[in-house]
Amino acid sequence: MPTFEGQFLSIVFLGRHNPQILNHDFLVDQTVLPRDREPFQSLLAKERNKQFDQFISTPVMATIRYGPVSIIVDENRYQIKDDRLADPASSPIMGIARKYFGDLLRYTPLKVGGVNLNGVIRFTDEEDLGRFEQREGLNRQAISGLIGQPAFRASLTLGFAWHKGLVEVRLHRAKNEPETIRANFNYEFGYSDIDSFLANLDDVGLVYQRFREFLASLEVVA
Repeated sequence: MPTFEGQFLSIVFLGRHNPQILNHDFLVDQTVLPRDREPFQSLLAKERNKQFDQFISTPVMATIRYGPVSIIVDENRYQIKDDRLADPASSPIMGIARKYFGDLLRYTPLKVGGVNLNGVIRFTDEEDLGRFEQREGLNRQAISGLIGQPAFRASLTLGFAWHKGLVEVRLHRAKNEPETIRANFNYEFGYSDIDSFLANLDDVGLVYQRFREFLASLEVVA
């Protein structure tokens, strides 16, 4: 039976951003980072210059990483990512994004936001994968006839309205991983004002539940 292994959770806000704002001193001095949550509790107990793993800043892009949590900002995109997908609602990146934009950068011209849940679906063998492809509606015989080849890779992308926005699901079969499918569940929402925009982050638990229901409909153990 196929199983799902979570890889990461991310929040993406599209709009007009200033990458030069992002640096460790700003995040610490403005109390953006939650000192009582890991990995920050351990990292911020160290000497100031050892409190982060990586920092890169250029005129058009800045990125900083704290263990499993990383932030990337360019002129059009803000992304904060947690390389853990056990309980998205409890991830510290939710509070960081709220503090960053809700308190400090409220007037950033944002356009759209999104929550991404990403992972891999693993199969025991080709028969297991074949049954999964039937459940997702893939007709291998028909596609084989179209291309004149018995062997091929196929990916699936679905988009539909849900809750207060749109969902896009991508199931991608990687070239060098024949018994693995990469799965991404993206929930996208629009901007009207900063408070209602950030309130969408309160729904991340609901988004995760919907993703798990989708996997269960494909008989994937999550």
